[in-house]
Amino acid sequence: MELDLTEDQQLVRETATRFIAERNPAERVREAIEKGIRLDAADLARRAELGWYATFVSEAFGGGSVSGVPMADAAILAEVRGAALQQDPFVEVNGAAAVLQAYGSEAQRAALLPGIVSGTSLTAQVASGDGTWGGVARAVPGPSEWHLTARSLLLPDCAEVEHILVVATDEATGRERYFVVPLDAPGVDVSGLETLDPTQPLVAVTLSDVVVPRSAVVGTSGAVTYGRSVATALAVAETVGAMTQLLTMTCEYASQRVAFGRPIGSFQALKHLLADLSVVQESAEGVSAAATRSASSPTDHTAEVVSLAKLHLGERAVSFAQDCLQVFGGIGFTWEHDLHLYMRRLTASAALHGTTTFHRECVRAHHTDQLEAGE
Repeated sequence: MELDLTEDQQLVRETATRFIAERNPAERVREAIEKGIRLDAADLARRAELGWYATFVSEAFGGGSVSGVPMADAAILAEVRGAALQQDPFVEVNGAAAVLQAYGSEAQRAALLPGIVSGTSLTAQVASGDGTWGGVARAVPGPSEWHLTARSLLLPDCAEVEHILVVATDEATGRERYFVVPLDAPGVDVSGLETLDPTQPLVAVTLSDVVVPRSAVVGTSGAVTYGRSVATALAVAETVGAMTQLLTMTCEYASQRVAFGRPIGSFQALKHLLADLSVVQESAEGVSAAATRSASSPTDHTAEVVSLAKLHLGERAVSFAQDCLQVFGGIGFTWEHDLHLYMRRLTASAALHGTTTFHRECVRAHHTDQLEAGE
């Protein structure tokens, strides 16, 4: 990430990297895939102790940011996690925490934020399928309640997620709103999925006329824009982490693999390919840093900036992984090599937190609104 890190932020990065190396290295990621092991409460608690879910939460509820810039601190952690293919619902939980802290009522913050900080009772944004991410979720107002309906809301498989934030369209006004929905509410169905990326298991949530009180609404339409920006920027940072690690693996292999008496990285064709990969990775770092900075101090253009960043990576990350595969050759096609895990993560990430089509439409809508406003 092309951000100038403070000493405290450097410590955050080093601590997270060391924690992952000790507690959840590549070998354990592999074991979790092969044995179907899900993140347990103890693992989640250790992450919470390091402040992974506390960045956007005020000190009044047990949270805090080491630098005073929560978005930057969270992006650092997201990048480290992406490089190590971690399983926890980091992006979704921090996105929810940011929305609740900035737009939630006092009652909502008091009820939900302490559980997020401790990792014992998480609230998470969905990763795909609601109004934020191009799906269809409907909200019908009643006298003192809301009736919610939605299909195939995707979020990471984590038993400690007890509430979700869903963006649904108010059928009376056509406005998008955030709603807090308990996963144990009547009409909520949660089912496991077989997905492309085994390093991040997902579940699908269906809402069938789920009744929530009026107090379940979080903020106004501004909350939706803000929550989308935070989650998008964190998803981009996580993708950059995976790309950076994959490029490192690829360059190391090209320098160590010998053919015809020479390292294959010395062959002209691979030199050009590796140079092109380096340019893609550096551009990814640049757009991620821009998205992080913009989301740190939101303006009218923040939604456009983060959508452009996600669009840029969504169009390039998958082909980037395919090009890395060409360097590895036959060994890259084997299950035993980690390369395919990064390919799977990058491919899945391109479809979550807004597809390229979704974010391209966001950029178009932003400029249309500006033209209509005469700007």
